[in-house]
Amino acid sequence: MGKRIGLIVVALAVGSTVPKARSADIDTLSANIYSAALATPPTDATVAGDLASLQADGSFNTVDYTDTSTGNWQPPKHLNKLNEMAIAYATPSSTYYHSATVQAAIVNAYNYWVTKDYQNSNWFFNQISTPDKLGQAMILMQQNAMLPTSNFTKAISIVHRSATGQGGASQGANLASQAKCTVYEGVLRYRAPGASTTEKTNATNLIQTSYTYMGTTLATVTDLEVDGIRVDHSFQQHQQTLADAGYGASLLSSVATTSGWATGTSYGLSTTDVHRMVDYILDGGPQWMMRGTTYDPLAGGRGWTRTGTTDSASVLLGPVGSAKALSA
Repeated sequence: MGKRIGLIVVALAVGSTVPKARSADIDTLSANIYSAALATPPTDATVAGDLASLQADGSFNTVDYTDTSTGNWQPPKHLNKLNEMAIAYATPSSTYYHSATVQAAIVNAYNYWVTKDYQNSNWFFNQISTPDKLGQAMILMQQNAMLPTSNFTKAISIVHRSATGQGGASQGANLASQAKCTVYEGVLRYRAPGASTTEKTNATNLIQTSYTYMGTTLATVTDLEVDGIRVDHSFQQHQQTLADAGYGASLLSSVATTSGWATGTSYGLSTTDVHRMVDYILDGGPQWMMRGTTYDPLAGGRGWTRTGTTDSASVLLGPVGSAKALSA
């Protein structure tokens, strides 16, 4: 009982929902996203490799942009490198902190991706993976006043693809992942130079809607045709497939991460939704379906065939870290 009460107290620090947020809320939200991104900076050697592989046109010679596979699609490695350079630029302990060379490389790589706008036949990359990685990179660039305005409309339209399916077909962990991306979008739109009052109002509404969607993914689902948390606190995706090790962990990561971002703002989960998240942590997959850092294979669905499954539960370290930060 004491453990449950402690977690609930920590989670309640996230905040409760409020219809609209002030400019200070958005600034705080952006700063929190920024700080979270800097929590695990790349090594100097990694960034040196990124810079060495960067071409004059903004592409990387170590990325296969012609790949069309629907699984391990290669072009997103470009966005990984973009984020590595952006994080290194913003990290005081990095050799590349506020480096003019790195700043130029970041803008060059960013412009290349936005211009090319690589997409895949697998919707996941277009509506979740790319918006997530590009959205974070744009926040990092915006905070450091290096986000180009000339192609902002095109770039934000790429991030906006995460809104596809929200309020309709998207369910469970996928909906939570998409909502995380539209939080990025709302912050970026609000803080864009020259944003009108109407545009800022729409941006704050988008952020609020995103948190509302995240809350819905924590509700108990009784319809077996709908993805989500069941009455026994297990998580099922693709209708009736036990998926705590994959989709369930992804859901928890998205919700915990974005809740941490909302600290000090009027945004966040409702008290009811916070309790639901804690219930899932204590009574669901995170409690009963793992040993050490490995999930039970039966809880992983198709994910068990992928590499890294022997350390599958390590993805929960992020949400645990968020909880520790909130309780500090």
